[in-house]
Parts: sequence; structure tokens; C-alpha cells
Amino acid sequence: MNTLFISSFIPKSNAPQAGVNFSYNFIKILREELKSKVDLLCTINDGENENEALEVSTITDNQYLFKLSKKRKLFNVLKSPFIPSIASVRYDSRVLQKIRSLANTKKYDYVILDYTQNLNYYKCIQKLFKDCRIISLEQDVSFLGLDRKIKNTSGIKKMFYRFEYSRLKSYELTALKNIDKVYTVNEKDKELLKDIIGVEALYPFINKWEMGQKKHEGFNLMFWGAMNRKENEDAVMYFVKSIWEQVDKKNIKFFIIGANPSDQIKKLESENITVTGFVEDPAEYFQLMDLSIVPLRLGAGVKIKVLESMANGIPVITTTIGAEGIYAKNERDIIITDNPKDFAYKINNLKNDITQRETIKKNGMSFINDNYGFEKNKQILKDYIL
Repeated sequence: MNTLFISSFIPKSNAPQAGVNFSYNFIKILREELKSKVDLLCTINDGENENEALEVSTITDNQYLFKLSKKRKLFNVLKSPFIPSIASVRYDSRVLQKIRSLANTKKYDYVILDYTQNLNYYKCIQKLFKDCRIISLEQDVSFLGLDRKIKNTSGIKKMFYRFEYSRLKSYELTALKNIDKVYTVNEKDKELLKDIIGVEALYPFINKWEMGQKKHEGFNLMFWGAMNRKENEDAVMYFVKSIWEQVDKKNIKFFIIGANPSDQIKKLESENITVTGFVEDPAEYFQLMDLSIVPLRLGAGVKIKVLESMANGIPVITTTIGAEGIYAKNERDIIITDNPKDFAYKINNLKNDITQRETIKKNGMSFINDNYGFEKNKQILKDYIL
């Protein structure tokens, strides 16, 4: 069996970005469990380099990487004005040329389009690989994320997002209807796409580190995630401006953990706030944490940062958006609140109530063990591919 995997980012394990983690583990199942040969065709951002593909090269046969500079992205958007910018920015002539070249020398049983950004390649693939099946990994339903941006912006930005939302929804749904199989990463997104035949939900791959909690002074809380993502920066700034001032700061420290924090985030560093930037081994920080806060207001899809915290024995307080697609019970497995005052109250309460913290910790871990796992995804893929 031969598979071509087309992605927008280099797949990696143990990365703070949920998407690249999911891609890596998906390929791993294809290679190790389904015994498929896998070629990776990937666009990469200016900040990435080809050495970052060394890990994924151990589970793929060939890697074809194309760097996207800011100029190249702008060129791509201007060249394809009739498709949404989220897709046109990565709809690249070099990728199309490579697909055509591969069609002359290879036969693929499956072509996997990872992320909404790559859906437009289905037209070329259908023409060139007539006998293959096309699979979409819909890691987020992207038009849903734009809908939230509309609600949280104003002025020209709001007008732009409304325009993009309309054509992105049409583009995304039209493309998915022309694809053989669609996998979402949660049941909620599957329900959102229920009118499309062949949609099935997979389960997020969750990093679980072998660690015990280290003894430490005081009470530590964290926000964990890639800090170059707008929804993560917004969540941290919202927390500091609207919630943090109401938190009891006696013997408390807030850790902002994740690569590429902006200058705005770096300026938050203080006696009680630590901005780590990139960390090589997240377990070093996870084992020091008493609470994970995820006050998201933007974004779509399941938030892996929530699941990873729960899986590693850290109680979570989050918002409705942070808990989206995660069917954990509020106040039992997780704490969910959208009210800033209540959010702060819940932090203070858990800080002082060790028994409740332990209860939510144990219930959260049980929820993950009962509902997520490598084996479930392996069986779902076997049912379709084999």
C-alpha cells in the first residue's frame, strides 16, 4: 500500500501544536500498523527548517518540502484570488508540479489532505491519480473559527472576516463533498459536517509523560500552547487583564509555557508570572503544576492542551470554547466557566482545597483513559483502509 500525505506543517511528536502531533501519529499508524509506504509532501514556514523533518523521516519514505516565505505567501494569495486566503496562501505551484511529477512515477492507493488549507489540491489529484482514494483530515472546521473571529472583532476586520467566512464555508463544504473520506478529530465537528457522506470522528493523540508530581513551594498554574497562535495569545492577555487581578496571589506563580511568545506576552514577566518560551521537555514543567488554565475565546476544534493537562494529572479550568468537543462533566472531570469573576473564584477555591483538586485530577485522568487512545484510532483506520 502506498500513501501520499500532503500537509501544511512538518509533523512532529511531543510538540505544543496539536495539529502536527496528530499528523505525526496518523502517519505512524499508517506506517507501523497498516504497513503502508508513506511519502510526505509539505509546505513549511520561514521559521522552520528542513532539519525539523528528521523525526518524521523515520516513519516516511520520502519527504518533499517547500519553504513558504512571506513574499511567496503573498504571491500565492494574489495568484488565486477566488479561493479563501487560508487555502490560497498554501496553494503553491511547486506543490502542484511535484504532484504531477509523482503521477508520472508513482501509484498511490490513498492521498491524504491534512488541514483545510490543502483541500484545493483534490482537483489535481482526482485527475492524476484516478484509482486512488482521497482522505481529508479536517483537524478544525475552519469556517467555525472565522465565525468566532467575527464575534470578537469590529470595524474593517469584522467586515473582512464576514467576507472570508462566507466564501470559506462554501469552499470547505464543497471540497469535502468531493472527497472519499473525511475524518474530524471530535464528535462535535463530525456533527457539524453531518450532511457530508463519509464523515467519521477520530480521537486526538494525547502526549502522556511518565512523571510524578515534584514537591514545590506555593501554588503553580500554567497556560500551555504555541504562543504564536492568535487564540493562545488572546487567551493569555484576556486572563491577565480580566481574571488575574482577582486571583489570590499569595504564594502563587503563573507559567506561560510555549514557543514564540510575542513581545506583548514577554512583557508580562513579573515576580508572579514566568514566560518560558520554547521548552525541550514539557514534562519538566508539567510535574510542577497544580492547575492548568485554558481561558480560550477564539479557535475551533478540540483543544489538545486541555486533554494533555487532564491526561497528565493536572486539573483544568477552561471556557466553553476550551472544552468544545470534550464531553467531560463540568465540576467532576473539569471546571468550565465563561465568567471572569467566577474563573478567578474557581482558581482561588482549588488553590485552597487540596481534596477537590485531587478529585478533579483523578476524574480527569479516568475520563481520558476511558475515552481516548491510540487503539481506537487504529481500529477506525483499519476498518476503512484495510
